[in-house]
Order: sequence, then structure tokens, then C-alpha cells
Amino acid sequence: VVVRLESGIHALLHRFNCWNRPLPVMDDSITATVIHLDPTNQAITLGMLPPEGVRAERAALPATENSWSEFLAKYDVGSVVAGQVLCSYESNFIVATSEGFLGFLPFKEATWSSDEMDQCAALQLGEAVEVIVISINHEKKKVRFSRRKLLRHPLEEPEVVQSLRKDLVGVVRNVVDYGFFIR
Repeated sequence: VVVRLESGIHALLHRFNCWNRPLPVMDDSITATVIHLDPTNQAITLGMLPPEGVRAERAALPATENSWSEFLAKYDVGSVVAGQVLCSYESNFIVATSEGFLGFLPFKEATWSSDEMDQCAALQLGEAVEVIVISINHEKKKVRFSRRKLLRHPLEEPEVVQSLRKDLVGVVRNVVDYGFFIR
């Protein structure tokens, strides 16, 4: 959304810097903060104020040729990156790095759980998270992350291994011709 500031200057408010709030529409009055100034291109990037209890440490900034090159020089597929969850969008968490790059963290890559409800609740808005780069689209300047690859698989947890040959209580989640899926 292009926002006209009180001074008459225009600024960009990107959906990923809105903290899951809907984008404002024509003639809405909003409160936002300047998250990036680019004097060379005479551009201002805005971000909505984070929700109560969330501290904005990172933001999604427009990728430039220079910033993209710097990102690629620092990170590659397999690199571990620190980020912050800015919002969720189309079955992805949007994670911003300290450099302002945003990456898509698919819900299924956020946890080992195969349950969709668990996946979309695996991370909270504003949460600091370590992720690993799983793909880079050079043409579109897009990055995909995984958190799951950095987590220990639930079957490797000591309490699970110790429960071998012990009775467990669970809930039947699905019945198929070859057995039951129990959570």
C-alpha cells in the first residue's frame, strides 16, 4: 500500500510489515513507523506497530541488487539464519532476517507434526527463530526456510525411546485398511 504521509511524501507499507493485520484501504488513517529510508531512490518503507507484547526486532525490506548480493555472499542453501516471525501468509510463516530479507517458512517445515493445526500454531507472531535455508530462487530473490531440519525428530527424544514396549495412551486420528493412526 502506498501511504501519503502528513508531509505529502509517499511511502510503502508492505503486507509483511503489518503483523497479520489487514492492509489499510483508501482514506484509512494509520499509525506506522519508518523502518527504512533509501535516500538514493527517495524511498521510505513503513511498518505497522507490532501487537501488544511483541517487540519488533526485524522488518521486511525491499530487496535491491546490492542487498541481494550481500545476502548471497553471507548465506547459501544449508546456512543457519536467525530471524523473526512477522506474519503468516498462504500456509507460510514470513520470517525476516537481521538484514531485512524475508523468507517463506512453510507451515510443514516449522515442526515435525503432520497435523495442520499444530503446524500453523508452531510459531508465534514476533517469535525469534533459527531457521535453515532450504532453497534460493535467484530470479525472484526469494528464500525458503526450514525450522524442522534444526529440530530433533520426536522419535529421537529420550522419553520416547524409553517408552519402547510400554503402554501409551493416544487418540485415534485416522482408520485405514492397513491400520490405525494414533496421536
